[in-house]
Amino acid sequence: MSVEELAADSDITANSESNEFSESAKSFDQIISSKAILNAISDLGFTEPTGVQAQTVPPGIAGHDLIVQAKTGSGKTLSYVLPLLSRLEEAENNGPVNKTFALVVVPTRELATQVVDVIRSIRAEIAPTVVIGGVSSGAQIKSLNDDGRIVVGTPGRLLDLIRQKKLSLRSCRYFVLDEADEMLSMGFLEDVRAILSRLPDKRQGMFVSATISGRVRVLANSFLTKPLSIEVDASNKELPPIEHLFCNVAGDLMAKPTALCDLIETERPTSAIIFCNTKSDTQLVEVLLRRRGFDARRINSDLTQSQRDRIMDKIRAGELKLLVGTDIAARGLDLDQIDLVVNYAIHDQPDTYIHRTGRTGRAGRTGRAISLVGPRDFGAFHFLQKVVKADFREMELPSDEDVANARLAHMYEIIRESKIDLNERDLVVARKLLQELGGDGDHSEEMEQMLAKLCRAVLEHAIAHEAKSLDEELESEGGRGKRQNQESGRDRRSNQRDSREGSGNDRSRSDNGHDRDRSRPDHGFLHKLGRGDVVRLFLGQGQSHGMTKDEFVHLVTEFAEIDQKYLKSINIRDKYGYVDVSPRDAIRLIETLNGIEYNGVSLPVEFATVLVRERRNDNDRRGGFKNDRGDRGGRGRRNDRGGRRDSRGGGRGGGRGGDRRGGGGGGGRGRDRRG
Repeated sequence: MSVEELAADSDITANSESNEFSESAKSFDQIISSKAILNAISDLGFTEPTGVQAQTVPPGIAGHDLIVQAKTGSGKTLSYVLPLLSRLEEAENNGPVNKTFALVVVPTRELATQVVDVIRSIRAEIAPTVVIGGVSSGAQIKSLNDDGRIVVGTPGRLLDLIRQKKLSLRSCRYFVLDEADEMLSMGFLEDVRAILSRLPDKRQGMFVSATISGRVRVLANSFLTKPLSIEVDASNKELPPIEHLFCNVAGDLMAKPTALCDLIETERPTSAIIFCNTKSDTQLVEVLLRRRGFDARRINSDLTQSQRDRIMDKIRAGELKLLVGTDIAARGLDLDQIDLVVNYAIHDQPDTYIHRTGRTGRAGRTGRAISLVGPRDFGAFHFLQKVVKADFREMELPSDEDVANARLAHMYEIIRESKIDLNERDLVVARKLLQELGGDGDHSEEMEQMLAKLCRAVLEHAIAHEAKSLDEELESEGGRGKRQNQESGRDRRSNQRDSREGSGNDRSRSDNGHDRDRSRPDHGFLHKLGRGDVVRLFLGQGQSHGMTKDEFVHLVTEFAEIDQKYLKSINIRDKYGYVDVSPRDAIRLIETLNGIEYNGVSLPVEFATVLVRERRNDNDRRGGFKNDRGDRGGRGRRNDRGGRRDSRGGGRGGGRGGDRRGGGGGGGRGRDRRG
């Protein structure tokens, strides 16, 4: 039986006047003829098609162009993947398919990955080519050459490869525009037009989205032929079965951030997404949540694909609980375990609210959506209440007592679950402490054990802190002694060479001895510096590698465990970057970050220069920094020039822009004065 006959005999038929489909199929074998696809679906545990799948798959297999509107989480990805794979199988039965047969255009990198996962879960032998930005195009081009039958990608990178003649759509017979409305709202209209205009006349197409705007219909009419419209649970703006709450927030600019942190502390979600309207808000919210001790990461357009992948892997593994993002950045996130959505900012489009809240209450789980309504949000939220079909209930913001109780309960939980082995002495200490605090001596065994664990943890922390301080002090003393011995030995060897070879070999000695040591200072040198000194470190990656100021701050706080406030200055350029820190923190950063893998490449963190607080004479009281070792001394070249002049006895500063008044200082070209 052909696919056309199957569609004709199916219980789901097209109504040519209303373009609606009855939803009577109860199993996939009623709408799909391919045994291989049916077996794959059965192995995945799917037994009955969802509403959108039941209405979309038969006309899709039959070759109709479609406009499909279905809410997030309804299974609409599978609703177009099944016709795609069925049509591909039919084409392969008539001969080998060696060129691009199907194209799926999506707005985000995450959604592209999700679509590929769905395709491979049904036909594992197919390796769809993922064409997305944020990663090298070389591997994508190779994948196109190896198996380019199905291409899934974002508009920008797709168009780049088309214009480079690396991707041809002349043989494409099936295309899908997924999340079409969102794609246009992101500004991809012209890119989408340019891509679709490269398709052959003989092709089948689908526009799929949670919302279908007038712009989408205009675009669809330009590239689809007599499309059938399928709407599933869209006309009444119905929402997933979740609890919809809102809090009125009044006060100063910090009222809403504080309210958000209090909510997270009292709700204690397993995983949550916090939606903001702007990228700057995501930065603010992330910083404030992390300062309150929450493990939060923002996800926005500044992140590279590998960074986004790491974040998604962490939240799926339960290692990360809070995501902060804009609607665009969160589009395509495939997460079933989200139990709370917070609207930090209210969007004025009801469809956006539907998209946001559709991130929770999935896979049979219960979910909650809480909106923070500030004075400027009243109008937009009032409109939402009128248009969106949901039972909004007001909830009070957590009080100080609520937050304190939540914090106490969380602390109890941590103490109970802690793996601290107690002995009788620990329990004796706990009993005595309870007596000292005015207890009547009648305490439960659980209370004594919890207090004993807390005392043991505090004591071990104090001991570890004292030991660390002692180690650092001993290391500092040892570093100074080692440095002095090295310098003394080097001076003796230098004098011996001078006596044997005379003074005519200054250049050789400068190039091969003294300056080489200067270009690789050891930790002992850093230990000689005082508290008021500042060290500049060189970072071997920059913006072109995906490094940003905020990402570097994350690396510092997560790996080196140095608070952001101790980073005096961060400058991330295209190929490299600088950070100014205290000598003690410089040692910590080099030891923990130098050589770690970042975006698949080793990250060099090296000594660059020392900026020393200098006392000016009476003629110049402006103060400032003196560059004692030259710009990027750890890298060599400018420092070498300054070193040669010093070794020959010249009093000039090394390099232009140095401190010419002091003699022998300075280095570089004045660049550090601005840093």
